Amino acid sequence: MGERPPPDPVDYDLVIIGCGIYGSQVARTYLSIRPGRRVAIFESSKTIGSVWSRERVYEDFWTQVPLSILEFSDHPMQDVPQEDEYYGFFKAKHVTMYLEEYCRNKVFNGQPLDSRILLEAPVQRIYKDGGFWFIKAAKSGLPTLRCPKVPDLPNLSQFQGTIIHHKDFALLETCEILEQPKGIVVIGGAKSAADVVYSRAKAGHRVTWLIRKSASGPAYFISAKGMVGSQNSKATLYTKLTSLFFGSIFAAQMGFNRISRWINTSEIGVAVLRKTWQDFNARALAEADYDRADGKENGFFNLKPDTEFFWQNDSTGIDQRPDFLDLIARDTTVV
Repeated sequence: MGERPPPDPVDYDLVIIGCGIYGSQVARTYLSIRPGRRVAIFESSKTIGSVWSRERVYEDFWTQVPLSILEFSDHPMQDVPQEDEYYGFFKAKHVTMYLEEYCRNKVFNGQPLDSRILLEAPVQRIYKDGGFWFIKAAKSGLPTLRCPKVPDLPNLSQFQGTIIHHKDFALLETCEILEQPKGIVVIGGAKSAADVVYSRAKAGHRVTWLIRKSASGPAYFISAKGMVGSQNSKATLYTKLTSLFFGSIFAAQMGFNRISRWINTSEIGVAVLRKTWQDFNARALAEADYDRADGKENGFFNLKPDTEFFWQNDSTGIDQRPDFLDLIARDTTVV
């Protein structure tokens, strides 16, 4: 039996859950077309930004998207200090400040975007009835957002240590828990796990990194350095030239141009395509050097991706600090 709608529901034209990069842009795009519509944005944190919010950003949290690509087209990002930038990648705190400024300055129908944001608002329940979505909320009769849940793990009740979700890492980073000289175990193979591993290894902790092989495996970390004259690797991939080598279903639907069609369908073109991606893959593996001598005892080789980068079966990340993989190889046990 589903829940009955409340007797006096509050009507909105659009409800957005989460005010990070995508949530703020959904609101901006919708309000640019329909500025007079009622829009509510619900954010569980105390400040906007979601993963980029002030309480979730920590010193060793860096972006894996460069300045030239991350900023919105209608609002340039201010210059980042040189010490906070590496081949165009930069510290996440600058994304936080940028999003806050963006939401303050975007005005629709006389109201800034941030006036439509409800903070500290975790969702309790969402259900559908009679063609409408109803969001059971506890704040001013409006819907709120539910916090991410720690994954269910077998025998969790027997664990004697402290469990911290990535979303709370910034809040607890200076807490006594993380200052105690105890071992830390990080579970998961994605970019967020790698950032936590790096942060704790750099702080001198004994870190064990657990990655479940039955899932997608470890993330694919590519170099921050660019190729063919690009400032960084992201800029290399996001150009008209490299777009010819992405024969996705989306490109097919939009219609290949002659060069792209030749590369993706002819015998010679496919051979060029295969060789290009093999070289890119080999370059990434060589720079990471997963079989390095100083990482053999720590199992650093376990971070080697299971498939080639072209297939994107694993998550991806950027080696965006000069000592990123070196520190993990020396001071982290990877299982």
